[in-house]
Amino acid sequence: MIETRFKQTELGLIPEDWEVCKIGDFTDIVTGATPSTENPDYWNGHIRWMNSSELNNKIIFEVHGRISKKGYDSASTHMLPTNCVLIGLAGQGKTRGTAAINKVELCTNQSIGAILPSENIDSDYLYLYMDSQYQNLRTISSGDGGRGGLSKTLLLNFEVVKPNDIGEQKLVAEALNDTDKLVCELNTLIGKKRAIMQGAMQELLTARRRLPGFNKPWKEEIVDNICIRFDNLRIPVAENLRKKGNIPYYGANGIQDYVDGFTHDGEYILLAEDGANNLVDYPIRYVKGKIWVNNHAHVLQGKPNKADTRYLSYGLKTIDFESNIVGNGRAKLNAKTLMDLRVIIPSTIEEQIAIAEVLSDMAAEIETLESKKDKYIAVRQGMMQQLLRGKIRLI
Repeated sequence: MIETRFKQTELGLIPEDWEVCKIGDFTDIVTGATPSTENPDYWNGHIRWMNSSELNNKIIFEVHGRISKKGYDSASTHMLPTNCVLIGLAGQGKTRGTAAINKVELCTNQSIGAILPSENIDSDYLYLYMDSQYQNLRTISSGDGGRGGLSKTLLLNFEVVKPNDIGEQKLVAEALNDTDKLVCELNTLIGKKRAIMQGAMQELLTARRRLPGFNKPWKEEIVDNICIRFDNLRIPVAENLRKKGNIPYYGANGIQDYVDGFTHDGEYILLAEDGANNLVDYPIRYVKGKIWVNNHAHVLQGKPNKADTRYLSYGLKTIDFESNIVGNGRAKLNAKTLMDLRVIIPSTIEEQIAIAEVLSDMAAEIETLESKKDKYIAVRQGMMQQLLRGKIRLI
């Protein structure tokens, strides 16, 4: 390790042998385009065409879109070499300012700016640096109350901190990429575990597969016959009026805050009443203990000796909620509609509990892996801030 001396720059303290430079000082930026969607001859060819929504995949090895040679020639998009740093340019959503890097040749739509590779900077290092600048990129492109957007000019003038030594840039990138690989491996494993659990749910919650020792017939019930609804205990509280504490405060799609006090204490199922963020995989969660619930989630509990609450948190997922939603704007699941829905359940509490235990063990394993992934991501964020400012040196 070398002793590091620091110098003051417009971006803060950096090592004396590092520099601050504008992207336009070492490379150029090109943007893409979209062929006319009204001409079928322009689409489904052999040329990879990337949509800005795919920036969230970060390391781009493949994209969904394909255009033809005619489509490519008709638009002002550009075929990009590998290792361009891709930046989301437009929109109020999360895409604007998102960074990715392509590992295959492709072209893009007009909402992506491609920073071309340069011999003066390692592409992986630049990608990681731009990825760390997400909030800054959004800030400089926020606009005046409109949609906001990054431009080629803004990006060319965006300042980058980098080691003068390409070798050190590569070492920084390799260290952070090693952590990224661990996260990717965990994501793959989590995906496989989720698929296995989904398959188990499809079989166990429909009686296509029975657990050993259970052979009594199942029955169809309406929710009102097997559940008690505790919506009357809900209390919505504006964010600025909540007293902070350690009790989870639930809304339609999960925990929104942690507060002092509670509205419910026990085993419950929470289902979105209005504002569900996914109508296909409807927001349903099993909770236990003290909770605070606002008026955007229904609160159910299995009736004693009729339905196990934890089992129902899985069994209710077999219902098609999307076709029972009302409202043209904010989708709503009315209380009466919910209580009139039908669900097939085992006739014995014992079988319900046994199925719930199997599925809960699977869910716990996935949760453990998710927690491990979150820790890796937190470590990566800490490393990124240290490595990209030269506070930790790898040479």
